[in-house]
Amino acid sequence: MAKISDIQPTPNPNSMRFVLKENLTNGESYSYDFGEHENEQINDIFKYDGVDNIFVMKNFVTITQDGSRKWDELLREVAVPIREMGDDVQEESKQIVQKEINDVRFTDIKNILDENVAPYLEGDGGGLSIDRIENDTVYINYVGACGSCSMGSTGTLYAIEGLIKRHYPEMSVDVINSPFF
Repeated sequence: MAKISDIQPTPNPNSMRFVLKENLTNGESYSYDFGEHENEQINDIFKYDGVDNIFVMKNFVTITQDGSRKWDELLREVAVPIREMGDDVQEESKQIVQKEINDVRFTDIKNILDENVAPYLEGDGGGLSIDRIENDTVYINYVGACGSCSMGSTGTLYAIEGLIKRHYPEMSVDVINSPFF
């Protein structure tokens, strides 16, 4: 059973981050969109109106809602099934797996993002993965609170592109899942 140590707002007003006292994963991340899943713990959270996405990583769970609910009500509701989460949250889930990309720059760019960006996105209840590198464009995929946050298509995107350009001036960055493009 997971014990909630803190509930934190994220830069995305439709997402809240539940920090747990123990890890649910060993660093892997899992993202669940609204719908039926084989994992009953996840389905229990989706039973509450407005829940749009559940993101699980290490010792936190980020709940993203569609904006139709007030957080003071929804927090109390989803806290119950979050407390029931255990090791089996990883079973039958959609793990965010980094694709193999055949580009000599991939490993270096992934390391740049893992070291300089990922910790901050995790702190905000989200994350990212590289979807592909085509020509001189890196396509990224935001998950968790970052997946529907307007900052992902503005300030965060520009910061990521700036970091990559320091090493690869010819590169640009684009987001494949932003609702703001």
